[in-house]
Amino acid sequence: ELDKLSIDEALNHHPLYPDRSVAVVSVPAGAPGTATSSEGHSERKFRFVEACSDILSSVGCVTLAVDADGPGIVLADELSRRIGREKCKKVNWPTGPRDSYARGARDAAEQLEEAQRNNQPTPEVARTEHWARKDANEVLQHEGPEVLRQYMLDAQPLPIQGLFSFWSFWDQVYDLYQQGPKGLSWGVSTGWSTVDTCYQVVPGELTIVTGLPNSGKSEWLDALAVNLAKQHGWVFGLCSLENTPVDHARKLMEKYTGKPYLNASYSIGSTRMEFGEMIDALIWLDEHFHMIRPLPDTMPTIDYILEKARAAVLRYGIQGLIIDPYNELDPNRSGGISETEHVSRLLTKIKRFAQHYDCHVWFVAHPRTQRGLGVGGGTESLPAPTMYDISGSAHFINKADNGVVVHRPLAGASVGQGDPFTVQLLVRKVRNKLAGKIGDVTLRYDGATGQYDASDL
Repeated sequence: ELDKLSIDEALNHHPLYPDRSVAVVSVPAGAPGTATSSEGHSERKFRFVEACSDILSSVGCVTLAVDADGPGIVLADELSRRIGREKCKKVNWPTGPRDSYARGARDAAEQLEEAQRNNQPTPEVARTEHWARKDANEVLQHEGPEVLRQYMLDAQPLPIQGLFSFWSFWDQVYDLYQQGPKGLSWGVSTGWSTVDTCYQVVPGELTIVTGLPNSGKSEWLDALAVNLAKQHGWVFGLCSLENTPVDHARKLMEKYTGKPYLNASYSIGSTRMEFGEMIDALIWLDEHFHMIRPLPDTMPTIDYILEKARAAVLRYGIQGLIIDPYNELDPNRSGGISETEHVSRLLTKIKRFAQHYDCHVWFVAHPRTQRGLGVGGGTESLPAPTMYDISGSAHFINKADNGVVVHRPLAGASVGQGDPFTVQLLVRKVRNKLAGKIGDVTLRYDGATGQYDASDL
């Protein structure tokens, strides 16, 4: 009861509270050792909360001035759970001279900091036991009612899971200000300077990639991933559902070495990679890329893929995840929801994963028009699809942080009608203006190595 009387002395005999408007309630018989019912009497311990429910529900704020020890922490957690964390504040008693309001504490804190800078012993005046206080009664006895009142008035709201203030992110805000244009939030280079003017890769974002069949969506994404791995050391999770592991390894090794894997029709005129180069490339590949594959005879769900991706973050520290493509995922929708709602929920899950793990996710989705390039389409140029042409839902562009269309405008052209290996990257959405802008970029695709180059254009 001494703590209750101490707080009464500090608050209710003060001009701020002329009408004794602060009700001070003491926990009967002190704090319990645990909030669970394992002690037998623990649940009975908290019956006073129900007895005081009229008072607790009628006030807008409840300040918890519990002891600064283990049982006090347990008591504060359980009281806030029952009362509601949103209306609770907690008094933080001093742990040393740095957070003490007592007279002389500031001088003692400065002496402590100077001693620490010079690797000297802690001065006697700055020792913790001289300034730390366990409860309200100790503060009243040592510092008096004015200092106790200050601790009470400076009680801090309890943190609520999922609810933050901007000051909670001060460290990141400060880092971004200090980093300037080279900071991670501005994006990392794609490896092509022309592409960087419109699109850079920001950790924690979602990029939707679309394009007509055979336009090179997967090829460009693989080349981008190899660039990020080579230049920035990024590690990737790959859920490539249209590639076999062996063929995907071939394509990635070609992009890494700049040489074709085989002597074949696609590589005429180019020198095949040597056996030693292949081994070196495979070792590098194994360090930077980790495959996510569906179970036999199953179509993976987004939950399955993200579960494996979370494991890859923990085990390998992946910074990028490629899911390619949407139409190879399990199409079954629970509860009879529409495809639009299904896509919305799916993209929300992906974005939460990306933001939580600071991992950039690329998600490939085909447009509704399935007329492929060079497959009975003649030699005419085919118009590029828009992001709103993606099969399934407009949510693909609405929820994305970035939207990129990969297009080969002359893929079906005859000799003399233009370069069929010209590739357009049409950046159609960039939410983060620090990392890019809407615009068009042209690259040239090398069919022998799978690499993309802008220097010849």
